[in-house]
Amino acid sequence: SGQVLTSGGSGSAPTWSTIASDKITEGNTEAEVIDTGSDGHFKVTTEGSERLRIDSNGRVMIRTTTAGAHSSDLTIGGTTGAGRIMIRSANNGGGYINFQDTTGSTVDGSIEYNHILNSFNFYFESQERFRIHTQGMLGLSGANYGTSGQVLTSAGTGSPVSWTTIPAQATIANNADNRVITG
Repeated sequence: SGQVLTSGGSGSAPTWSTIASDKITEGNTEAEVIDTGSDGHFKVTTEGSERLRIDSNGRVMIRTTTAGAHSSDLTIGGTTGAGRIMIRSANNGGGYINFQDTTGSTVDGSIEYNHILNSFNFYFESQERFRIHTQGMLGLSGANYGTSGQVLTSAGTGSPVSWTTIPAQATIANNADNRVITG
C-alpha cells in the first residue's frame, strides 16, 4: 500500500517503490517536513538554498535558519544587508503593524503608514497618540502640529506632553554667572 510502479529506464524492469511523503521535490526546489526527535521543523528550499523554516516552537525564519534574539517569532535574514519587510496594500491604502497580547480581543498598539495623510501614526489601543508627517511635522494625538514658536512641554510623570507658547518676557529661573541665553 502506498507504493508506486517506477520505471527502471530502457532495458530495465520497473520496480515498486515508496514515495517520500515528507518531501515534495521539483528540480532543486523542495518543501520538507523533518523530525529528528529533537529538532522537528518544516523547511522550504528554492534553487538549492533554504528560504523558509518553521521550527518546533512555531518560530518563522525567512532567509535564515537561526531564530532571532529574545525568542523572536519572526526572524528575517538579509543576504547583503539588513532583512526587510514590505507591506503593500491595494489602492495605496498604507499598512499596519499591530501588537496584541493573548488575553484580549482588541489590538493593544499599532504603527500605521497612512498614504492619504502622508504620515506614520502611532496608536495605543484605538487612540492615535503621535504622528510624524512626511514633511517632518510632529503631531500629538492626531494632526495637532502646534503653531509657530510653540515648544513641546512635559506635564510631568503620568501626563502627556503638549504644545505650549513661551511668554515673550519669560524669566529664566536660577539666573547665574557663566550662562548664555539666546532668543
